[in-house]
Formats: sequence, structure tokens, C-alpha cells
Amino acid sequence: MNHGSAWAVWRHPIPYEVMSRIFDAANDGRLHIHKAAKAPQWDGKQFVLETNAGKTIKSNHLVDGTSGTNRISSIGSPLIKNLVYKQLIEPNPCGGIDVNPLTFECQIKGQPISGLYSIGPLNKGVMLPKKSGV
Repeated sequence: MNHGSAWAVWRHPIPYEVMSRIFDAANDGRLHIHKAAKAPQWDGKQFVLETNAGKTIKSNHLVDGTSGTNRISSIGSPLIKNLVYKQLIEPNPCGGIDVNPLTFECQIKGQPISGLYSIGPLNKGVMLPKKSGV
């Protein structure tokens, strides 16, 4: 699989260092990117995901990288809510998660959260100029 194409919807250059880490994690078997054939289901105990490759994956954890709203307060994802609660991410005044626009590393009050990255539409707000007083 060409992992770079998984992020193509972003249409913004991803720093080489970030893509390098993604490739390394995928090559080492620490990261698996799957394209869903249909929406994941919760069977009461775990998520069940059918992939386009005909594989069925069952897991207690699921990271959905397909986008959605960029207003963090209206995202119902337990992952996003937990990251906000643990102060690992914060909203950007222009929408989405506040990240360093050069590294895509999540940040709180301008300070990086080491090793935590957001790639995709959830951090498009950093590309817009912040209005004063916002």
C-alpha cells in the first residue's frame, strides 16, 4: 500500500520527518492503515471493521482518520474528548486542533506535545490567520 496516498486528502505538504516516522512505523508493523469497506460497527464488546481487502478487523480501539467537523467542542469522539480532557490537545481559534504548522505536532499554549501529531482536516485552522481577541 502507498501510505502517502492515505493522507492525500489533506492537500498540504506534510513535513518529511512526519512522513518518515509514519513509513517507519508501518514498515516496523507498529502502524496499520486500513481502508474501510463500510462504517465500523460496535458489537457491544469491540469495534468490527471490514476492509476493502476483504479482511475483518476486531479491536477495542479505533482511530478514524476520515475527517468530520473541525469544531472540537462538537466532536463526539471519545478519543478527541479524552485528549482534550488530558490537555494533550486544544482548539485552534480558527478551528480544529492547534498544531505546529511546520511539524504538525499537537501543541498546548504554543508548547509541543512530544510525539503527538495531527494530520488532516482537523488542523486546517492553523493555516488561517488568527484574529486578534479570538
